[in-house]
Amino acid sequence: MSDEKSILEDEYFKMRSKYRANQLIMDEAVAKSENYQELLDTLQRSKQSELSDRLISLSEKLQSMRLGEMRATRELKEVKEKNDYFARLLRTSTETVKNLEERVAEFESRMNKREEEFRRADNERMKRFFNARYDDLQPI
Repeated sequence: MSDEKSILEDEYFKMRSKYRANQLIMDEAVAKSENYQELLDTLQRSKQSELSDRLISLSEKLQSMRLGEMRATRELKEVKEKNDYFARLLRTSTETVKNLEERVAEFESRMNKREEEFRRADNERMKRFFNARYDDLQPI
């Protein structure tokens, strides 16, 4: 059950990574679209080439800053999810180890009880054997 859960969590983690990558691509496309639309509106209103060049460079800088911010927030979310995933995985593994240790202790206890029973039975057998051997002898 825990193996299936780990596999499912792993698949979920991979799917979330793909989802984030696709979101990043979409955000980039939306930002570029907004940027180009703003540039087009500005260029249609003014004819001065120097102003247009400056506006274009500032717009590209702004776009790259926005994209960098989006990437940083997505990477932060991804790192947090990885931490949560590994914490859950560690917790599951720790619980499994704890359960196995409890089972080992239980089996060792059973084994010790059985050894004690065999030891008692052997002592009784040896006692009967030696008593039966010397019961027939008469004192001199």
